[in-house]
Amino acid sequence: MTTCRRRGQGSRILPRIAATPLALVAAAALAACDGAGGGEETTSPPGPSPTEEAEPSPTEEAEPSPTEEAEPSPTEEAEASHGMGEPVEAGFLEVTVEDVETGVGDIGGTAPEGQFVVVHVTVTNVIDREPDDLSGQLHFMAADQAILDDGGAVTLGNDDLLSLREDAAVFYDPLMPTDTVEGVVIFDIPAGSTPEALLLGFTLQGVPDDVIRQMPDEELANSFTTRVNLS
Repeated sequence: MTTCRRRGQGSRILPRIAATPLALVAAAALAACDGAGGGEETTSPPGPSPTEEAEPSPTEEAEPSPTEEAEPSPTEEAEASHGMGEPVEAGFLEVTVEDVETGVGDIGGTAPEGQFVVVHVTVTNVIDREPDDLSGQLHFMAADQAILDDGGAVTLGNDDLLSLREDAAVFYDPLMPTDTVEGVVIFDIPAGSTPEALLLGFTLQGVPDDVIRQMPDEELANSFTTRVNLS
């Protein structure tokens, strides 16, 4: 048997409340209040936005600044180049060219193959020895000197020609330390050429004569340490 419950009679049944928009707003407001009571919510600041890593600006490869090409420094030959009347050292001898005779055709009845050139020199032994120290005696050898002519040819001196003149023969004798001698050196150079320089300080002593005679003129000229211009 089914009992029908009427209002006001027996147990009271509460009606169910349907969810309405107004109820939702109230619930939201209540939640907001609860949140406020728990403290203000903080938000971490946004991290720095990733920035592209700055690529290094392309720098032009530094080109070497154009430097003026250094003027060629004087060559050894130029550094050792001197003039007439200027004392120059050739080893332990100090030599001064005083004068030069060119185009000499005959000396003491001896004719040259080309032309004789007579160079007047003053020579001093400047080795650091006592004047009477025999270990310091030196010879000024004509064969250790040469003439460079305007055509580039090199003519070595010849000790045999020292006998042609008395002022050349003085160089047969050695010079003791501090000794000074005035004399001449005689060269027989090609006819028609002009002597350009006296070359001193020969560095090829001991080299066989036949080897020296076969050397090119330029190489032979470079074997002397000092040059005295004759013009």
